[in-house]
Parts: sequence; C-alpha cells; structure tokens
Amino acid sequence: MAKERKGYVFEDKDGRIWARVTYTDEITGKRKNVKRRAENKTAARELLKRVIRSLDDGGAKTIEGDKLAFAKVAEIYEKAKIHAPVYVGDRKVAGLRSYKQVHWHLLPLTEYFGRKFIKNITSSDIQKYNTS
Repeated sequence: MAKERKGYVFEDKDGRIWARVTYTDEITGKRKNVKRRAENKTAARELLKRVIRSLDDGGAKTIEGDKLAFAKVAEIYEKAKIHAPVYVGDRKVAGLRSYKQVHWHLLPLTEYFGRKFIKNITSSDIQKYNTS
C-alpha cells in the first residue's frame, strides 16, 4: 500500500507562508515538490488539501497543467493534430482536410492568450477576445 501524502505548511525566512507536497513522478520515478504560496497558514492548509486531492484524483499531470501557458498548449496541439491529411485510396485516414485554416485560426488565439496560464483563462477573457 502506498504511503499517504500529507505535505506540510511552512514559513520561509522572508515570512512568506507556503504549502508543500512531495510526490514521485510516475514516468521518471524522480521525486518532485509542489510548492504554493498562501496569504496565511489557514489558507495554506486549505491549499495543501486541494493539491493533495488533485494529486490523488488526477496524478501529476494535473499539477503540471497548472504551469502550462496557452502558447505551449497551442504548440502541443499543433504538433499532434494540425497536419496535412493522409489518404489511403480515396479515404482520409489521418490529419485534417482544412489543416491550414485551423493553423491560421490558432495564430491570433496564441497571440492574444499566449503567455497566460491555462488555469487562469476565464470565460470573460474569452468574451473579451470575441469582442475585440
């Protein structure tokens, strides 16, 4: 049975409060730390519970996803999905027929949301993009 994750709350030398959890990466087998800053110890304890729940429910991918900027996600999507169609006979078996169009639609999105973290993009941000 795996050891239960607990994590801890601490104050650094500058007086800032942090919540910290250590976990083992499933792919590399290396130990990694997740640190999140909080306003006070109570908020840090709540944050610690959320991080542990997130790790237990979704694994390390959910934690790594917190640090993904829109530009990186767009790049990953473009490499994985936006490529010329592959035909066998007259049947398309891979790629997109309109891959150039999708690429051109992705450019202004990347320009607008590029450096913004995915977790911080809200519906109001999307509405602002649509009206601009």
